[in-house]
Amino acid sequence: MASLLRPLIVLMYLSQKYPDVSSQSPDCFSNPVGVASPSIIHDNQLSASSTFSSKVLAAYGRLNSNRGDGWCSKTRDSNNDWLQVDIGEAIQACGLATQGDIEGIREWVTAFTLSYSLDGGNWETYKEDSGEAMEFKRKGDSSTIDRHKLPRSVYARYFRFNPTQRNMWNCLRVEIYRIKTPGCQHMELGLGNGYILDKDISSSSVLKNNTPAKNGRLNYVEGSSWCAATNDSQPYLQVDFEKLYIICAVSTQGNSQGDQWVKKYTLQSSRDGTTWTDYKEKGILRVSHL
Repeated sequence: MASLLRPLIVLMYLSQKYPDVSSQSPDCFSNPVGVASPSIIHDNQLSASSTFSSKVLAAYGRLNSNRGDGWCSKTRDSNNDWLQVDIGEAIQACGLATQGDIEGIREWVTAFTLSYSLDGGNWETYKEDSGEAMEFKRKGDSSTIDRHKLPRSVYARYFRFNPTQRNMWNCLRVEIYRIKTPGCQHMELGLGNGYILDKDISSSSVLKNNTPAKNGRLNYVEGSSWCAATNDSQPYLQVDFEKLYIICAVSTQGNSQGDQWVKKYTLQSSRDGTTWTDYKEKGILRVSHL
C-alpha cells in the first residue's frame, strides 16, 4: 500500500486492487492465513516481547494449539508486551480470533490492541475513527474462541497483539483472517488521463526545461517526456497519490519525441514521503527489464 511511488521510469500508469477495502466481507472468517498450522506459519514467524518459560513460547500462541500452554508473557500484567506474527507476505487482513491459555489455569487476555507493519520496522496502531487506539474486548475464557472483525481492513505483513487487560496473566493464542483479493483490475490511477495533478509529479532532476517531471505521463505526446539530467546517478520520477492505494501493476513508455527510453528500473513506495521501501519479490529487489 502506498501514497507515494518512486519508480525509476519515464512514463507510467498504476492500477489498484483496493483503494479502501471494507472488511465486511461475509466470508472473512473462512480465510485464515494459517497461524493455527505450523506447516503454514512456521515457528520462527511467531515472536514475542517476552515469555514466562519454555512451556509458553511465542510459537505456541496459535489458535487451537495443543503445544505447550499457548503464549504467556514474562510478567503478569504489563501493557507493553506483545505477540507478533510475520505472515511472510503482505495481506489484506479483515479479522482476528483469540483464545487464552490451554491447560485451563484461568489465564487469558481480556482486551488487546493491534499494531501492524509492512516492513517490521515502521508500526501503526489500529485506530478508531476518532484517532484513539481501538481496544478489542474478549468475552471468552481460555478455550472459547473470540472473533473480532476489523471495521476497516489493513494491508500489512506483520501483526502484533498488545494485551491491555487480562485475567491473571497475559496468555494468548491467535489467528488472522484475510480478504482474498482478485487479480489486478487495471483501474488507472490517473497519470495518463490527467487526474493526477502536475504538482503531484516530481523528479530527482530534469535534463532541460522542456523535459519536466509533469511530462512523465503515459501516452504524453505534446512534447518530450520527462528526462533526467545526464549527471544524475540516482534518477527517479515520483508520484504522490495523496491517499493510500494498493498498487498491482505499472505501465511504462519511452520518449515519444525520439529514440530514448529506460531499459531497467526499480520501484519504491512510501506512506510519508520520507521512509522508502524497495519493491521486492521473495526478499530480492525486483528489477524490471524493458
